[in-house]
Amino acid sequence: MDTPYDAERNPVRSATATLPGRTLHYFECGAGLPVVFLHGYTDSWQSFRLVLPDLAGHVRCLALDQRGHGRSRFDGDDFSMAAFAGDVVDFIRALGLGRVALVGHSMGSLVARRVALLRPDLVDRLVLVGAPLRVDTPAIRDMLVELAGFGDAVPRQYARDFQAACVADRSSVPAWFFDVCVEASAGVPGRVWRAALAGILADDSADRAPEIQKSTLSIGGREDAFFGPDEQLALTRAMPRARLVLYDRVGHCPNWERPQRFAADVAAFLTGRV
Repeated sequence: MDTPYDAERNPVRSATATLPGRTLHYFECGAGLPVVFLHGYTDSWQSFRLVLPDLAGHVRCLALDQRGHGRSRFDGDDFSMAAFAGDVVDFIRALGLGRVALVGHSMGSLVARRVALLRPDLVDRLVLVGAPLRVDTPAIRDMLVELAGFGDAVPRQYARDFQAACVADRSSVPAWFFDVCVEASAGVPGRVWRAALAGILADDSADRAPEIQKSTLSIGGREDAFFGPDEQLALTRAMPRARLVLYDRVGHCPNWERPQRFAADVAAFLTGRV
């Protein structure tokens, strides 16, 4: 990256935003254009941990733990994509961020799309990662069946296997970071695993994708086991101002497997260099 992050001038911080009925934890670093990072299903803000140091040299990064995930607190049962999007809107307003860019991975991409439809006045541009047009795929349906057999604690091995399926090459991800991601998933209650996945499957925003007029960068892996290149291409074709970049030999998490390239591509897009 051409602008090194100065941690002394722009220190990192962990904070919470208290909203009606829920408390959202977030991690913040950097300065400039506010960018809200929305992690994927059963992940946490730490899903972006490998890319935040580079991106913080260019923009103000605010990485959320979404409701029911990480250190955020929500005791209700609404895990629809509309509810997640409402959290993001309230978070933006509570912090007085004004117009923001949204970076959404997988489930987070669905949330970002919802925010752009709900409050386009709050969105500057979008980065969608591992993002399909439609989510009702055999892999997602199989997960729903498997999860029905678990109680409130999803087995740690299941969480590990799930995260392993998100990458094309396990050796491409640092072991310590992979363990952090497994811990995040294992810490999500079983009810949230099931309810959030049901919310993903019930998402009905695909037909409204053409309404999203925001400049959009979609980044995906050619070996995505959940949403393959065809699904990702369908999304970018449906959105008037979207373009797709596919990484070779990468699975569902380009931000894990190619963090330096990912950060460079996102920084260039967010700062208007491409």
